[in-house]
Amino acid sequence: MWLIYPHTREMSCDPGVGLDAFFHALYTRKEKIMVLLGSACSDVTESLAKVVPYWNMVQVSFGSTSPALSDEQEFPRFFRTVAPDSSHNAARIALLKQFSWATVSTFSQNEDIHSLVSRQLCKINSNTMCVQI
Repeated sequence: MWLIYPHTREMSCDPGVGLDAFFHALYTRKEKIMVLLGSACSDVTESLAKVVPYWNMVQVSFGSTSPALSDEQEFPRFFRTVAPDSSHNAARIALLKQFSWATVSTFSQNEDIHSLVSRQLCKINSNTMCVQI
């Protein structure tokens, strides 16, 4: 039988706050934590996914969409219930081909989570069209 003990805390997408909440729960609970559910923010999730394997835990995220989290070598105990942002690239390419666009521009925030998707899109399309970032 599984018992769920919720430990909630507002993290404001701050990895430091997320790690603090994790360690607080880890060292103040008498019960052993087997699964970490969360976070919805990719920055926090990525930080947590780097440390939870040391406690032999599984981490499941319901909202983190960073393509970096798809690296099973770096995040072997991480799972998610939502597709990564890069999974939309196939649809983007189909749209570009449908309208025969040869040159397009992408705009993204200057953060890894956003620029990684754009770089993957460019890598996929390098032979067929020009993508400006």
